[in-house]
Amino acid sequence: RTWLAASGYAVVAGGLPFISDERHRLIASAYGGVGARLDRFSAFRLGGGPGGGEWEALSRPLAPGAAFEELFPSDYLVLNLEYRYELLFFIYLHLRGTLAWVDLLRFQGNGLAERTDDLRAVTAAVTSGFPWASQIELAYTRNFGLFHIDDGRPRRGRDAVLLLWAREF
Repeated sequence: RTWLAASGYAVVAGGLPFISDERHRLIASAYGGVGARLDRFSAFRLGGGPGGGEWEALSRPLAPGAAFEELFPSDYLVLNLEYRYELLFFIYLHLRGTLAWVDLLRFQGNGLAERTDDLRAVTAAVTSGFPWASQIELAYTRNFGLFHIDDGRPRRGRDAVLLLWAREF
């Protein structure tokens, strides 16, 4: 069976308007993908994980609060707006808002149906330099669109805490 998929992303970073201090940064990013006749092997992979702090991770779209590669959409659009503040020369505070529209399979009636869900999330994180030329990040995310199980029933809203230690070898 033939399938078709295309994806892209853009990231823009700069200072805050009307503030000349370089310790304040605003980062905007957009990720999108469209596909036709995708199955579970050819669908896009969208999930949680560390933010775009690592240069090689900038191209990976994230759904904050999701497990790694939890979602397999055929179409998606993810928009992020992040404020980053340099507390000290080695400690950064991140505040990020995410809006995402993702085509997902959902249980409806007696079967599965594809529908577009909105996944809104807020994230607060602290990143710091760490011994051995490494970095450590502690982040908290609240995703208002993902489901979690509470008392045996699915409910919207999921929290996640991420502790990441990264070192370049």
